[in-house]
Amino acid sequence: MNNIKESRKIGKIISKIEKGEYKDNYRRDYSSHVIGITGPLGVGKSTIVYQLGKLYAEKGKKTGIILNDPASESGGSFLGDRIRMQKLSGYKNVFIRSLSSKDAGGISGITRDAVNLLEKSSFEKIIVESVGAGQSEIEIASLVDTCIVVLMPGMGDEIQMLKSGINEIADIFVVNKSDKKQAQRTLREVEMLVNMKKGDWKIPVVLTSAIKNKGISELMEKIKEHHRYFKDNFKKIRKLKLEKELRILIKNEINKKLNCFFKKNLKNYVDEILTNKKDTSTVAKEVVNDCFTKE
Repeated sequence: MNNIKESRKIGKIISKIEKGEYKDNYRRDYSSHVIGITGPLGVGKSTIVYQLGKLYAEKGKKTGIILNDPASESGGSFLGDRIRMQKLSGYKNVFIRSLSSKDAGGISGITRDAVNLLEKSSFEKIIVESVGAGQSEIEIASLVDTCIVVLMPGMGDEIQMLKSGINEIADIFVVNKSDKKQAQRTLREVEMLVNMKKGDWKIPVVLTSAIKNKGISELMEKIKEHHRYFKDNFKKIRKLKLEKELRILIKNEINKKLNCFFKKNLKNYVDEILTNKKDTSTVAKEVVNDCFTKE
């Protein structure tokens, strides 16, 4: 592909999407394989994205990378990751774009549009990196075909978090920074959780040291295996993803309506509570009833 021309064209369209000046009704045909990388801050997601992107590029795959950045991020490790990522720009078959995830949880509100645009432009592999794992970031699972959750050794709280629902989004687990002392223990803990989960797909747990490029080839093989499973069970998986997507979109629309309602009425409700005219429970019920009453 003509890297400079096509990259500039795609970049300009994404900028228009961000400004609300462009809308494409393209719907995915799943000709691309969309891979999601999520996990808490500091686990090495960007390094894994870089290593995967490099391997795909060297195999001749037309690769798109969408990086979702925290709106107010700063610091050396973050900057280092992004400088490393820019090395991929030297490959003619790679497109990279950062999006701000401000007010949108783990991924930007236009990430889905960007993915659709890249698939429409015949990218074979599309890698989406979210800001971090958490209840607000589960939406990445409905967007991608293969969702990878990255952890690192010594993350006791995050392992507990897996038990409370984050494990539901993972198709593959990665325990990165395998040179740390607690790597094998973390690996075993995650494997125990995975073995408790029922389903046709047995979730693999891959040990990596992304900074040293260790375990990345194995991870790529597991991604390939999951993509085969995804294609073989497309209708069933697509239905589940659509259910998740609808829940997310409906929730977003409800939040918009609530935010609009709060701007107009919140001060009055607070005044009524402060003057003992109403209590907080009554106000909460009134807000919900007012928001969901059909006009």
